[in-house]
Amino acid sequence: MKKKNNKGFMLAETLIVTTFVAGVLIFLFIQFSSLSSSYNEYYNYNTTENMYALEDIKDYIMSDTNIYNKIKDNISASTYMNISSCEDFTNKDYCKKLLQLENIKELYVMANKFNIQKLSDEDMNSFIKKISTEENETYRLIAKFNNNSLATIRFGKGNILYSDLVLNGSDPILFDGLLTPVIYDGTNWKVADKTTKWYDYETQEWANAVILKNNKNVGDTVNVDGFNSDIYAMYVWIPRYEYKISDAASSTPREISINFISSNTTTPSEGYQINSGFTFGSTNLSGIWVGKFETSNTTSPTGALNCQNEECTNADNIRIVPDVQSLRNNNISNFFFISRSMGRNGNIFGINNQETDSHMMKNSEWGIVAYLTQSKYGKYGNSNYTGANKEVYINNSSSYYTGRSGGAPGGSTPINETYTSESSTDQYITYGFYTYDDYLLTYGTNTKSTKVANRGIGASTTGNIYGVYDMSGGAGEHVMGVFANSDDELWSGNSTTYNSGFTGKSGETADPYTGVSFPDSKYYDVYKASNGTTMTQNQACDGGICYGHAVNPEVQRWYSDYSGFVTSKFPWFLRSGYYDHGGNAGVMTRYTTQGNKNGAYSFRLVLSEV
Repeated sequence: MKKKNNKGFMLAETLIVTTFVAGVLIFLFIQFSSLSSSYNEYYNYNTTENMYALEDIKDYIMSDTNIYNKIKDNISASTYMNISSCEDFTNKDYCKKLLQLENIKELYVMANKFNIQKLSDEDMNSFIKKISTEENETYRLIAKFNNNSLATIRFGKGNILYSDLVLNGSDPILFDGLLTPVIYDGTNWKVADKTTKWYDYETQEWANAVILKNNKNVGDTVNVDGFNSDIYAMYVWIPRYEYKISDAASSTPREISINFISSNTTTPSEGYQINSGFTFGSTNLSGIWVGKFETSNTTSPTGALNCQNEECTNADNIRIVPDVQSLRNNNISNFFFISRSMGRNGNIFGINNQETDSHMMKNSEWGIVAYLTQSKYGKYGNSNYTGANKEVYINNSSSYYTGRSGGAPGGSTPINETYTSESSTDQYITYGFYTYDDYLLTYGTNTKSTKVANRGIGASTTGNIYGVYDMSGGAGEHVMGVFANSDDELWSGNSTTYNSGFTGKSGETADPYTGVSFPDSKYYDVYKASNGTTMTQNQACDGGICYGHAVNPEVQRWYSDYSGFVTSKFPWFLRSGYYDHGGNAGVMTRYTTQGNKNGAYSFRLVLSEV
């Protein structure tokens, strides 16, 4: 009898057993891994000891009005605060001792319903992913302890500040109530509710805020027009971003690609750049507040300021409002010191110079506004404008009134139309200007007519009332951007007679001029010659391109805007152009000056974190 061959059966049997064993081992491994993970989380996440510690911290925060108000004024769904240093607590030393006692290494506050950028600590990021958001409390403490365990608790009740998710954490900072947010209802500005939508950058509605003369409540009307208004100053928030310009060598205006980023992002995405103006000294800024209009003065538009330091008391006369003459005819050092004096002790604005810095706009900061204007978030992206009208309209007021508009880009045909005045009499205007809110004025008078769509607001950087004005035409604006030779010596002006007032070299012969000292370097941009006093534009910023400053070939001659560059003869940048510069005026325009008071030049204010 022939014996059967069982090799095939044995092979199949072996495979089945092997598969079964492997399956069991995989199952056990998964269960063990899950158990191990649960074990690690049990001993590392929200332990009883750590929860008690955070309860102590929570009670301390709730008892400290200073830190609690800071949290309420700054936390939105897309932001957080690192309070590990205890700097925002009333009693810093006690806070530090308490954290030490509780063995806390890092301590953060964020919104209970959060949508934040990643933290630098990966352990915390993993922990945050496991946290479920809940409705019944407003804020959340998250701590990392010295043994690397983590814990979180909720606290506080109330509404979270509104945040625009497209900004990725670069939402406006109101500086502990110094600034009051406002929103336009189609007729009037009103105090905005900080917890509801009051800005929307995707529809070109940039955040606006004012420094009030007297307190107002949410929903109250705020008159911003002129010196007798309800405000001292009006600002517009420019969030931190990275940018990219395609085909940088072309002179054809086109969209600048913008990605908003948080202050924690210091390295740009591939192909993108971050403007150096978003760094102030050693602080990486989440954005800057820019004066909505050219700066003005209640006493005189052209009087000597006589400001030689940061204790200049006539700074209390400074205003940022529409429909007044801009402050002019002073040298750069006077403009600079009056801007800094707005934060001196006892100032009427309420500026606390320990947390808010008021200063004269730098050239890089001008570039920050200019590039955002040319993006989908600025006038370039506003669908109400096409073709040449995407350029910001010129302020054609020969009397240098702030917030006015010629109703067209620089170099275009002057206003020539029929309109109905307040007296219902038809008049024919051959030359005139519009106010910032679209009313047409007859030349040389203040008689308002009916609104004409987009003519006045076309002079803003958004093409609507939420943008920045006077950035094309009006009075040319001095900015803090100065020439230096290849030995890093700064220039004051053209000569010992025509200069900025700062101590430095002057003119082509490099004659010394002694005045007041240049301020800290964070207050100005330096454009350095490549050899002696020979300037090479593409090497002017630390030996390379001045990215984002609106001075390099990447935006050169866009809209036919004039494109000068600083030299030893004319060592200071001047932006916007004049009311009568036609097509040479514009947001990208850059002239150069001696920095002196000869010439009807103005300046713009900026608020930033210290």
